[in-house]
Order: sequence, then C-alpha cells, then structure tokens
Amino acid sequence: RQSLDELMRQRGMVDADLFDSVRDSIPSSLKIIGLPDTLERQMNCHGYAFNRGSWYETHKVGELLREGKLLKLKQAQINSIVLYIDLGREIPIVYHSAVYIGKGFVRSKWSNGPIFEHKVFDAPFSYGERIAFYKLTGNID
Repeated sequence: RQSLDELMRQRGMVDADLFDSVRDSIPSSLKIIGLPDTLERQMNCHGYAFNRGSWYETHKVGELLREGKLLKLKQAQINSIVLYIDLGREIPIVYHSAVYIGKGFVRSKWSNGPIFEHKVFDAPFSYGERIAFYKLTGNID
C-alpha cells in the first residue's frame, strides 16, 4: 500500500494531460473508472463520494458527523459511504471517502486524481487502516 502513496505523488496521477505517463504504473487490481482532474474541473474523494461533482472539504465531512447527518451502519450496504477514519480521537479524523459497491469493493477518487474501483483496503497507506460505513441522513451544503 505504501507504493500506492508513492504512485499518488507522481504528477500524472493528478493531471489528466499527463495521465498516460503513469497509466502503466497502476496496479491491475485498480480498475480505472475516471481520469484525473483538469484545471477546469476539480473534485476530491469527498466530492465524489457525496455526489457533489466538485471539491468538498474534509472539515465539512467532520461537520456532517457532528451534526448527525451521517448514520453509522453496523455493516456495509450497497451505496453506503465508506469513511477511512480515525475514530479513536475526541474529534474523528477523516482521511478518505469512498462509495461501497459490494463484495468488499468501493469506488473512490484519489485526491484530484483518478476514480478507481478497488478492494476496500487496496488504497494508499496514508488513507489509514480503519474504515466505517455510513448512510447520509440529511441534506448537505
């Protein structure tokens, strides 16, 4: 997984015009669903998982948790939101968001890089070791 962090540091992973320079470095276990962003369109993992179509700040995901707009699920459900999260703190730290698609797989956007379909933990090490499944219960800004 640490090699995926190294891959994410390559410019082609976050620039659609340079993506072909890194395409062959992407492990076959990662199915490419969408290309990295362009200068005209920027969206991160949270914007993708919460269906915003644009950048959605990490602190806003924390606000959704504090406001009770995210209901923690006991088990994964199709289309539930997967938060790569550290719950062992007074204020949880959210590292990454994804959408659960079933059988241990998610769809997630890596920063402003590509959208991948992959196993839940076949993601950069920096996204953390713990996940929790949530259902959105209210409107978001």
